[in-house]
Amino acid sequence: MSAGDLITSALEKGEYFAWCRLPGTDTSGIHASFHDGQYISADGVKVWLKPWDDAPAQARHAILSRDSYLRMISEAVDDMRTSSWQKVVLSRIVSGPECSFGQLAALYEVLCARYPQAFVYVLSHPEFGIWVGATPETLLQWNEEGMSTMALAGTRKPGTSNWGEKEHTEHQIVVDEMLKGLAEFTQPIAGATETIQAGPVEHLRTPITGGPLSEPLAAAQALHPTPAVCGLPRKKALEYIRGHEPHRRELYTGIIGLLLPDGSGHLFVNLRCMQLANGQALIYAGGGITPESNPESEWQETVLKSGTLLDVLNG
Repeated sequence: MSAGDLITSALEKGEYFAWCRLPGTDTSGIHASFHDGQYISADGVKVWLKPWDDAPAQARHAILSRDSYLRMISEAVDDMRTSSWQKVVLSRIVSGPECSFGQLAALYEVLCARYPQAFVYVLSHPEFGIWVGATPETLLQWNEEGMSTMALAGTRKPGTSNWGEKEHTEHQIVVDEMLKGLAEFTQPIAGATETIQAGPVEHLRTPITGGPLSEPLAAAQALHPTPAVCGLPRKKALEYIRGHEPHRRELYTGIIGLLLPDGSGHLFVNLRCMQLANGQALIYAGGGITPESNPESEWQETVLKSGTLLDVLNG
């Protein structure tokens, strides 16, 4: 049976499980069963999951209109300009098409083929329900020799001639904060910034490397949430998100990845993801808002990001 057939069967039986594919590996992936609050494979691989730091929201799955999202962005820009803080990431839920278990399983296989350098997964969880995603962003990777991560921020359409000042500023905020967060655990070094393509968008990416980590999970949690999914200062941005986003993020912008029996691990920021709720696809997307942000451009950025999954679902 194919991975898609096995995923469909598990969903139809109401099982709690995770099926994951690491970047650069084949589409069959790793199957982990859910026991005592953990996903563990037959080979002892653990799927590690940490949700976004949720606070009560007005509604679990609130769908913002275009005008409401633009107004939320405008208010954030005005607040940053008057209060002198640097960045906040504001998200919205995009209402997608109806989606059956079979379509969801097929989506996993298509995402594996289309995005070979993404962490692709399907999971069913007793609290958070059914999710699928293809995230391009490593939060932290490590083994006995050392660690690596990346700063990923700034978004544009492929083929655009130059990056704007807003995108460069947004990206540098992420680089600086990640270096600061890792300094307690290793001596991090930032590499050269490059442009990468992730589905229908391009991002700025800066690799960061360092020596071995004695406490990798503590280092991961020190990094999370990064300015790429929260903002800066972190406390102010968290408070602003809790006070203005009308929905619960749940697993969106949380942490997902694998802990291997040899002590190594590869964790990702959970982006380009969707939740299946009452048979409908709900796609989560957001953007980094700075004092230089243009609300209409920020709306278009969420349209581009949600296209990673919508294009496949509607394809």
